[in-house]
This record gives sequence, structure tokens and C-alpha cells, in this order.
Amino acid sequence: MNGVTAEGKKITHMIPAGQMGNAQPITSTIETWYSPDLQVVVQSTRTDPRLGTSSYNLTNIQRSEPAATLFQVPFDYTVQDAPSRPNFRGGPPPPQN
Repeated sequence: MNGVTAEGKKITHMIPAGQMGNAQPITSTIETWYSPDLQVVVQSTRTDPRLGTSSYNLTNIQRSEPAATLFQVPFDYTVQDAPSRPNFRGGPPPPQN
């Protein structure tokens, strides 16, 4: 599935005619493909005549190491102290050192 090994399951649920004021049976399905190797759902489709169809696909899966530059701190990064917060209990703000 999308280039990775995946395990699929399909669940079908039927609401009999007349149970919800429906003249005909209502059948909905959920199909899910899960990759145990990646530990994520790679594809999912939900079909329900009351809500329509929604699909999810994990695409462009790349198993290579990301570039190290993605994890480097930018050269202009600075650390600043957060501004003091007022005491929400109604008293004066805590002393600052």
C-alpha cells in the first residue's frame, strides 16, 4: 500500500429498514490500512450514504533520513525570558529575582 507493507480491515455496519425512519437498509463501511512498520494508518476510507465518502491517503512516503539541517538551530535564534504574568488569584504578582 503506497510502497509500504500494510494490514487492512474492513468493517461494514447495516441499519435495518425502519429502525431510524429509513425505508431502505443503510449500509456504511470503514476500510483502514495500517502499516505496523511505520505505526501509522496509510489509507482510510469511510462510506456512509448519510454523510458521503471521506478518504485519507498517506502519500509520498520517504524512508530515508531527513536532512540534518532541518534540526539545526537557526543562527539568529535567541532565548528570551517570558514576560511576568499577573497573579490570577487576585493578589500582587510574585516577587521577581
